[in-house]
Amino acid sequence: SFNALIRIASHSPDDFDNILRRWQGPIEAMEAAVAKLSEMDIVDCSRVAITGLSYGANLVNYGIAHSNLFRAAIDSGGGSYDPILYYIADDVFRDYTAPKILSLGMPEGDMLARYKRLSLALNASKVHTPLLINASDDEYMHDMQRLNTLRELKKPVEMFIYPDERHEKNQPRHRYSIYQRNVDWLNFWLNGKEDPDPAEAEQYK
Repeated sequence: SFNALIRIASHSPDDFDNILRRWQGPIEAMEAAVAKLSEMDIVDCSRVAITGLSYGANLVNYGIAHSNLFRAAIDSGGGSYDPILYYIADDVFRDYTAPKILSLGMPEGDMLARYKRLSLALNASKVHTPLLINASDDEYMHDMQRLNTLRELKKPVEMFIYPDERHEKNQPRHRYSIYQRNVDWLNFWLNGKEDPDPAEAEQYK
């Protein structure tokens, strides 16, 4: 569970480099931690996964677009700051969160260059990490730009949408399904293992 102190620090709206440290800092910390643990023969640095919810999901999407560390990724809600978000998010995001916290505005002109530094969808050609998205039906539209961009580029990506859920999935059957799918996803991409249960055969196709 990585965080960035800069998230609670004040910043100038013109200092986007400093704002970007909210994403860069934790990813660099993960890279350093894995390198150290690999040096100590505690982990295999060729089989590292990243998962996250909310801000953690932001780090997942930023991480796989800006680092070659990860061999599997799971986004459980919260997504990426792709340009589509500006147009489909609520007024609180457009009027407060985007300009006041992220120094983002309408993704046009010079502002589009900021999205390019942050968005997974705009950096999809650099992504080589298989991505699983566990989305609620309240938020899945936020994921569509990067999902379709990755699919268009033939990148390994899947999204499952859970009905009647919001930011956090609370229905027990959905949570259980997510837990099972996450384990299968990591076993497949990190260990080359498939669940022998015939009921699970379709997902491996």
